[in-house]
Amino acid sequence: MPHTRWPDIIKWLALGALFIAIVACKDSALNLRGGTMVKASEVYSDEGVIKLAKAVKKGNSQQIKALIAEGVDPNARGKDGYNLLIWAMLNRSKKGLVALLEAGADPAVGDDEGYTILHWAASANDPSYLTLLLEQGVDPNLRGKSGASALVDAIGEEEQFKALLAAGADPNARSNPVREGSLGDTVLHVAASTNSSERVLDLLAAGADPTARNGRGNTFQRAFFRTSEEIMTTEGKARRQQVRDWLRERNIPVEDGR
Repeated sequence: MPHTRWPDIIKWLALGALFIAIVACKDSALNLRGGTMVKASEVYSDEGVIKLAKAVKKGNSQQIKALIAEGVDPNARGKDGYNLLIWAMLNRSKKGLVALLEAGADPAVGDDEGYTILHWAASANDPSYLTLLLEQGVDPNLRGKSGASALVDAIGEEEQFKALLAAGADPNARSNPVREGSLGDTVLHVAASTNSSERVLDLLAAGADPTARNGRGNTFQRAFFRTSEEIMTTEGKARRQQVRDWLRERNIPVEDGR
């Protein structure tokens, strides 16, 4: 997931394929409210998996575990690569989600775009799904196909962002390795590029390295100070000043031209 993944256009378009009704969107993140799900048979082709998907939707823990014990794959993927954990979340089935995890479903399995259930939950406007995953022991540092941290997906969702950090998500995670032709942005770079001053401060407080450079040789400050203060709100200017103060208190040169 490169730094340009925010807002998550790909996931939004993929979600639309599974909804019949239009789903509202909040802050360009996945919204779990509204919408009517399609049938399991329209997403999965294997009869056993279809039965399992129906049981997941109903939250029938006993049937879920029985079907998996009989050999149905808990990591089966269907349309757009949606696995059963994602199916459970889209159907708002927390019981189904927990039963799958307890029966051995692998949270590291992603959809066709490489987004794991952790990444989906990180950007949902309902934080309870991420809370549930973390309570079930899902690794807060699970990476998507391109190596991006779920923190990137949670930038627009304060509660999830802080929950991931509290659970041990690496504040210095990079979106991809630094190498020729690759930006290698840290989460701090991504937060800065989206003018998310609060998340920048959260990351700095959590131990993010303010001197880390991406493949272009830039620290997060290059993106953070790019927007002219002439078009910023009073609140936005105040938060920017907080970042300046944080840097100066630690004798780190401020790259805002002042």
